Amino acid sequence: EQQGVIDLPLSTSLFMEGEAGTGKTTAAAGRLRRILEKYSGQDVLILAPQQSLLKPFREFLSLLESSSGGIPYITTLSGLAVSMIEKFWPLIWKSAGFRNPVGLPHFLSNETAQYCMRMVAEPYLEKGYFQAITIEKSRLFSQLLDSLNKSALVPFPIEEIADRLKNVNDLDPGIIHSFDQAQEVILAFREYCLKNNLVDFSLSLNLLRKNIWPLEQCRNFFYRSYKCLIADNVEEDVPVSHDLIKEWIGQLESATLVLDTGAGFRSFLGADPDSARKLRKNCKQHFI
Repeated sequence: EQQGVIDLPLSTSLFMEGEAGTGKTTAAAGRLRRILEKYSGQDVLILAPQQSLLKPFREFLSLLESSSGGIPYITTLSGLAVSMIEKFWPLIWKSAGFRNPVGLPHFLSNETAQYCMRMVAEPYLEKGYFQAITIEKSRLFSQLLDSLNKSALVPFPIEEIADRLKNVNDLDPGIIHSFDQAQEVILAFREYCLKNNLVDFSLSLNLLRKNIWPLEQCRNFFYRSYKCLIADNVEEDVPVSHDLIKEWIGQLESATLVLDTGAGFRSFLGADPDSARKLRKNCKQHFI
């Protein structure tokens, strides 16, 4: 069965699914070997929801004797967003609302984003915000960033965060008020980032989706750069990633998507296995 997948034509779109441990990634790596016999390594994009899931492909490539034309770009959606922002920053900074066009933006890690959120939120706490919330400050800052990240992953406008948080029955009035306060702090944090040339995780995805991808020259650059896609563990990825992959499938010469049935365990981080399964309809070949 693995050999059957490997031997399928490269110039097709393949959706491969099955239980964990049944050899799907190994078969995808076998297709990668064939791809690298025909294409330059720089023509290949390998995508997964997190870095740890890309390890099998890095190990596979390290064992290859040679790869013509460089090695594939192995990354996550966030990594792809950062590279595209760096490349097209002069085209997008103004439309995105940044105040300072000098130099590239500073990309925030989880830790530095929490530090900046603390800088923004502390004055609000001193004014008495979040008195109905009984958690540690660090947890509060983390929750505020998590709400921002979820808005980018689903996606939906950050202005809707409070209304979505309120969409639960029998909430305490104090908690409802805290959601409105959270909305105010989140908007202040986004403004702080735009003013100071800072890009957190949520903003990087928004820039890719709303400011970079709509530009024809940016899309053309992407399709000139990559002719082949391998996307593993799509069930653990997020709707915004699936939306992009759906567009890519029709333009790339080769696409291999891999899904673990019965998985999607990162739903608390935005993973959407139902969205991932819909990608099957966009692929010409389906293999179980």
